[in-house]
Amino acid sequence: MNNRSRNRRSEAWRRVSAALLALALAGRAQGASLYWDSDGSTAGGSAGTTADGTWGADSYWNTSSSGAAGTFTAATTASDDLTFSAGTDVTAASLITVNGTQVANSITVEEGSPTFAGGAISLTTGFTKTVYRKLLFRHGLPVTSFWASEQAPCSLIK
Repeated sequence: MNNRSRNRRSEAWRRVSAALLALALAGRAQGASLYWDSDGSTAGGSAGTTADGTWGADSYWNTSSSGAAGTFTAATTASDDLTFSAGTDVTAASLITVNGTQVANSITVEEGSPTFAGGAISLTTGFTKTVYRKLLFRHGLPVTSFWASEQAPCSLIK
């Protein structure tokens, strides 16, 4: 085999590899970073220190991490990274009622201590060790597709 043939084959393999990589990346859904925000476009995550609400019904997921004007939605997708909550003012315990089965890529708790009750949560990635310790679940709330590199006990509230 001469160098010219070898170079053509190498170039062909590079093109095929590049095309396959581009196809794989194009099919991958890009999730949003969303922040729980119960007070609309006012800066912060709530009007006080709690941010109670219903995930899947209330349009409390904001694209703005500060809680200022952003795009709000009630729905999340399996590729979204969720944070409780926007801004820095939600420092107390909040009750998050889960309507049906809600999905996310991950959940992070920056401030406060949200308690989840109601339906089910299905996570693609899961919780980090620090965050997992802060989450409280009402008895019977299923969390599916759970993953954590270093699991810590989770409090179940009856």
